Amino acid sequence: MSNKFDDMYKELVVKGNEAPKPKKASEYVFEFDLKGNFLSVSQEAADFSGYSLKDIETMSVWDVISEKDHDLMLENFAARKEGRPVDPYEVTLMTKSGNAIRIRVETTPIVEDGKVSRVRGKFIPLD
Repeated sequence: MSNKFDDMYKELVVKGNEAPKPKKASEYVFEFDLKGNFLSVSQEAADFSGYSLKDIETMSVWDVISEKDHDLMLENFAARKEGRPVDPYEVTLMTKSGNAIRIRVETTPIVEDGKVSRVRGKFIPLD
């Protein structure tokens, strides 16, 4: 004889096995100069932020990162300009529509002629 909990368990297991598999988290790519001005952004990153690529041509990281995270960004930015390592970090991205989305950022300095010339990175949304 089946009891209520057995039925609930079977329903969860069967429905759980039929559920769609989660997608891999999207990664969005960007590159900026040593002042924080965007040099390039993937179309996917632009779409995610709500800004057009044309909009982004005139923007900097300071325009899209929440002011409450600017100190952390300045600290990490200074380290990257000097070529020092920076662990992945979390900040809030402000979309064109005004939504605040937590993201995880990983960056790497691009070195040319022995000096850091720009920073390349990727972010993934956490929300």
